[in-house]
Amino acid sequence: MNRFVETHPGLTQEAIIASLINAGLSGDAEVAAKAWLVADPNALEPHIALGQIYYTAGRWTEALPHYEVLRAADPGNPIPHGALCWAYTMTRNLPALRHTVSRAAEQIAPGRHLDWQAGRTVADYLSDDDAARFKEFARRQQAAIRNARVSRANAPTAVTWAPVTGAASVQLLGASRNIAGISAHFLIDGAQKVPATTLVEGATTIWSGEFTPIADAHHTVTLVVTDENSDHFGQPAPFRSVDPDMLWAETRDSSPVGISAMTVVGRVAAGMPEAEYRFEYGTAPDELGRFTDWAPLPGPLNAHLSVSPQIAPYICRFYVGAIDWDEEEGLFFCRAPFGKDPNHISGIGFLDHLFTLRQNSLQPDGFRDIAPHEGSDLRDAEYALVLRTKGIDEKDFLHCLGAGHGENFWMLTSQPLAFSNDAPGNKLKATFRLTADPAQWTPFGNNPKEQANYDRYQYGPLNDALYRHVGSLPLEGAFGDWRDAPEGSIAFEQVTLKFRDANVLAPAHGAALECYPKGSPCDPRRVVSGIRGQAEENWYFPGVPDKPLVFRWRLPRALKTTRCVIHQDRAMPIKRARVTVFHSDEPPAIDTDIAITDLPACADLLTEDAGIAIPLPGDQSVDTVILEIFEGHSAEGIGIEALEVYASDFIPSPSPDPVVVSADIGGIAPGDTVFYRIACRRGETFLAGEVRSLALPVDATPRLVQADIFRTTPEKTIIAVRGNAMGRETELRWRVDGSDWQGTSMGWEAAGVHRYITLRDLDPDAPHAVTLRLESEAGTSRDLTLRWVTPPRKSGNG
Repeated sequence: MNRFVETHPGLTQEAIIASLINAGLSGDAEVAAKAWLVADPNALEPHIALGQIYYTAGRWTEALPHYEVLRAADPGNPIPHGALCWAYTMTRNLPALRHTVSRAAEQIAPGRHLDWQAGRTVADYLSDDDAARFKEFARRQQAAIRNARVSRANAPTAVTWAPVTGAASVQLLGASRNIAGISAHFLIDGAQKVPATTLVEGATTIWSGEFTPIADAHHTVTLVVTDENSDHFGQPAPFRSVDPDMLWAETRDSSPVGISAMTVVGRVAAGMPEAEYRFEYGTAPDELGRFTDWAPLPGPLNAHLSVSPQIAPYICRFYVGAIDWDEEEGLFFCRAPFGKDPNHISGIGFLDHLFTLRQNSLQPDGFRDIAPHEGSDLRDAEYALVLRTKGIDEKDFLHCLGAGHGENFWMLTSQPLAFSNDAPGNKLKATFRLTADPAQWTPFGNNPKEQANYDRYQYGPLNDALYRHVGSLPLEGAFGDWRDAPEGSIAFEQVTLKFRDANVLAPAHGAALECYPKGSPCDPRRVVSGIRGQAEENWYFPGVPDKPLVFRWRLPRALKTTRCVIHQDRAMPIKRARVTVFHSDEPPAIDTDIAITDLPACADLLTEDAGIAIPLPGDQSVDTVILEIFEGHSAEGIGIEALEVYASDFIPSPSPDPVVVSADIGGIAPGDTVFYRIACRRGETFLAGEVRSLALPVDATPRLVQADIFRTTPEKTIIAVRGNAMGRETELRWRVDGSDWQGTSMGWEAAGVHRYITLRDLDPDAPHAVTLRLESEAGTSRDLTLRWVTPPRKSGNG
């Protein structure tokens, strides 16, 4: 190649190799780079080329020596360090990975960061032995579930079903099996008896009753079946009677976005469908002449996803050094180091990436196409964690929950979680509420200083990041020094998400279940209840049915259905089924409206997703959905975890509980006072919240909004700071007890952000004061001073 270059002025060996790589001729590029290295052993360019070729091809062992050479030649450059981290992660060499991360902290130049984000499933991390042991563990778990169901099917059983609400009277339902019931009744709130009549008799008896509640009240109902000897009680089932005339509009505080925009916030609710909301604003309380578009109210919290790496490892992504299967605990333990993400310095800052959940059924791996109408509504969603720690040391990091999709991501920084080993059994519990109020969040931001494609992340309205969510929910460490990162091990025992899905069959949206199999004691509405990840909540039919198991739903209005998802019950999976959609006024067109599927058993939890997507014709409006189950994989019975159907023109029924919503408005003059309110309408009924106001800043001087003591112990005090850099690169400055000023970056976003600073080596049982301010080229904020007393150290006698 040297002769070729010599005879072609203007061409270089580096350009030729780059052209070969770009043309997909990596094999030729590899030969050329190796020849160059033989001719010139001191050249760095062939190491760069070979490292890139092997890295891209996943030939990690071959890539290692080339990145070692590049790191030694330029130790301040983060790129070779990050590539080595990837290679050691993929070759499962945890000691070498930890050593590499440590050297990166020592060697990478000031102002630059390590970038290593190896997001993978549990299966990618496990050793062959651990994978085999977990699969055997999972097999025993599924066998135990089947055996429990068989035993229950042969025992006297009473089951309370979810009542059918939405009308003036509530239909109470339940089933009994193997009980020679003389009579039955429903017990309301443990006191009022409602007579039950028989709908279906046989091995499984189905009972029904009518109850007229007062408006807007919460109740529980329990089926009680009486035989000759005793009463048999089902489990209590909660339900709510909604006031159909209810409409709610509550205006809340707003916040500026730079000097010419703001985010307005409110809460809305309604008792009947077809309710909408908007924000109204103007320059005077009685001149609200500008509006956002009318939008449908959020639906109810109808979906409940319970996951853990032990239950659904396929939909969990980890950014860790290694994962080990702990047979005794029945948990996967994730071992540090955790992922390093410097791509959001302008907003949240450096992130120690740990875990990501993708809750959408049509996006479990993060790489499948999903339409906005098939996503989730996370406004006011509840995310709960149960964690187990081993020797965890989070240093100065606090862990926060993020949410977003596309270019628009936010971090819920008002509710940080501190990892520790102090909880009983090293078990940590935390619950987060994903309000759409941006005062509780920090935008992720981007990093044009270090990331070539930094513009893939941009500021966007928080409401849009949570509504029609087709992204992920990351859990990440923030606010610490990346060179002194968290250490130890952590296990995700349980992750629970209550949210709003877009399943048109959900009872909360008015779909009526007109037909269902009568041989199971399970509530047939479990199939569309929105509950996933709880095997005890799955619907199942004991034994082998002698005819197809048929469910039929009627939608409250015709919709253009696009896709259906069958979530397999892993203990008793379906083998053959059929989904039919059609309009009740027309005969079904078999060639377009029916999907027939031969379903896999999804027995391998590590590598197989239990959700199976089926395309439906989206160009026709249908009002009827039928699921027919013909055959299962197990002789003990057939089950199903969930059935979901999505439609491009679906609008959810509104939530009867107030939900926080928000919107960004712009085109405002700096320094103007904006008056605003939220309004709701349904038909001819209109309701507006109170009028509030916000004065926008007159210039880009950074704003120090608030500072509080987040936590204080004898060892450290954590200060929570809320401020706005107003779009200029800003530093948060502080000094303790009159000492020298210290600082950290506040980023340069135009929306409000949080920072948490950790103060150590303070005298215990003593008063202290910290003064804080923000500084940028646009000016200096006001000073804020906090005073507190650190607690005393515990005595050695306990």
